[in-house]
Amino acid sequence: MSSSSLNDGRKSFEKDKDLVPDSTQIEVAKASIHDAVELDEIEHTDTGWYIWLIALTASIGGMLFGYDTGIISAVLVYLEDSLGHLLSASEKELITSLCSAGAFVGSIIAGLTADRYGRKGPMYIGCALFTVGAVLQATAYSIPQMAVGRLIVGFGVGSAAMIVPAYIAEIAPTKHRGRMIGLNNVSITGGQVISYGLGAAFASVPHGWRYMVGLGGIPSILLAILLPLCPESPRQLIYHDKHEEARAVLHRIFRAATPEQVQDKIQLIEAGVRESRASTGNQSRFSIVKQLHTTPAYFRALVCACGLSKSTLSFPEVFDFETNLIK
Repeated sequence: MSSSSLNDGRKSFEKDKDLVPDSTQIEVAKASIHDAVELDEIEHTDTGWYIWLIALTASIGGMLFGYDTGIISAVLVYLEDSLGHLLSASEKELITSLCSAGAFVGSIIAGLTADRYGRKGPMYIGCALFTVGAVLQATAYSIPQMAVGRLIVGFGVGSAAMIVPAYIAEIAPTKHRGRMIGLNNVSITGGQVISYGLGAAFASVPHGWRYMVGLGGIPSILLAILLPLCPESPRQLIYHDKHEEARAVLHRIFRAATPEQVQDKIQLIEAGVRESRASTGNQSRFSIVKQLHTTPAYFRALVCACGLSKSTLSFPEVFDFETNLIK
């Protein structure tokens, strides 16, 4: 073996050795983990039914998501000439696809506003969008009005898809978080099932499709009425330096926790907020999005997530037209 090969091997070994943490680094990491576990003792206390009622209330947004994406399947069959003439295939596609287009835009806007103003604000806006969209569709006598109604409902769908899971994840205790987020997913499917049931119930009613889309405004009004009873996410409150409000919310969620445990939880959330701010620094949103697409590790994760989402979201595209296919 040549001396150059030995030198290259030695350099490679030294480089790899630098990547291995020494005993001091390992001890520091262990200490950090131990401190985090001690600060999170509040998670072992009783939470009660209050947090489940919050998750159930927020999941109404998921039900609206499922209902408004599912009801169009029945509506397309019974529209007939209610909008002035029998719809062509391209007009049906337009009415259907505008909801998805609105959801795309709505999810982006909701994400930006939720980071700046908290989670509950975009949820109120989503309720208004669902209600206005339902009224416009139910009273539509022309394709443009129906199309605008579907677009506005799409904004609401995007808002619900973006905000509701984030809100539940931030407010839920660790031991219940998976089940509470799953409750939102079940609500989405439940909304689709309800839409199919109402589609069958109003099938023989004259202009029954108007009732189908109009009833979509009732859950959104109910959600708007119940939202004042739900607190803002403690993480968002701390992010906006509202520590006393966050303390009160944590006391309501963890009703058996001591003041010391609540304070420890606040410190843990503060550490997460500081880490989040440090990771982005003073970067603009454009630079963060650019980094997501130019850094190989981030881009691979993005491709995997988008691929998984595409395989999941392709089913609603079939649901939209399944009644027409069967017919």
